[in-house]
Amino acid sequence: MKIYNVFHPSLLSKDPDNPIEGQELVEPPPIIATEGDTNAEWLVDEILTVRKQNRTLKAQAKWNRYRRDETWYPIENFKNSIDLLEDFYNNNPGAPKPS
Repeated sequence: MKIYNVFHPSLLSKDPDNPIEGQELVEPPPIIATEGDTNAEWLVDEILTVRKQNRTLKAQAKWNRYRRDETWYPIENFKNSIDLLEDFYNNNPGAPKPS
């Protein structure tokens, strides 16, 4: 029996964390939420997890058009993403919540 080294195309995908040699990944710029506002913001696709660290709630998020980010951000940074926080807590009722 011969085994051929072939893969179905559905099993292949690009790895965003491992670009092609010579390819530069350019991170998209932040958006300005309101006209005249000087605070730049990045769009959040999803809140992935929340934890309590030194009496402070921190969250990891999936950012719009960005690679995976392992950084923990204070929950206050997501004040403009209330709907995403509500979705996270509806799906994870045991997760630590702000007091």
